Amino acid sequence: MARKCEICGKDVVLGNRFSHSNKKNSRKLKLKLHKITVIVNGRKRKVNVCTKCSRKLPRQIIFTIELPSKIGNKENFFF
Repeated sequence: MARKCEICGKDVVLGNRFSHSNKKNSRKLKLKLHKITVIVNGRKRKVNVCTKCSRKLPRQIIFTIELPSKIGNKENFFF
């Protein structure tokens, strides 16, 4: 499973961990993903979405969306 939001295209970010002596070690800042069931082109599908996108979605209804053809393309973003 790829750790990527299928709606906005947000991905894992690389950063640094700093010790008390300011020594730097690399680390990954992972997303908080949720699996949400949506209807895409008439079929139910489980989609991995980040917390920000899941807050924008209606809670107790299943709705129809069209996923963007290119991940991260803001023109096809449905919010």
